[in-house]
Amino acid sequence: MVVVMLVTTVLTMVMAMVAAVIMMVVMAVAVPIVVAMVVVVKLVVVVVVIVVSGGGCSSGGGACSSGGGSRGY
Repeated sequence: MVVVMLVTTVLTMVMAMVAAVIMMVVMAVAVPIVVAMVVVVKLVVVVVVIVVSGGGCSSGGGACSSGGGSRGY
């Protein structure tokens, strides 16, 4: 019985270590993916804002900061 308990304890510790390593690898892989997703979302938002405010620029609003709006001045 003692041997079984020792084996189970060792197996549990090994499993915990393996799980911790897997979690570390997943975190190391997931963080750049999340950062890349945030950057892509920000780029999409910027592009959408430029495109949407582009209508205001072409009508002489000059609201957007892109090169098209500076011609009104």
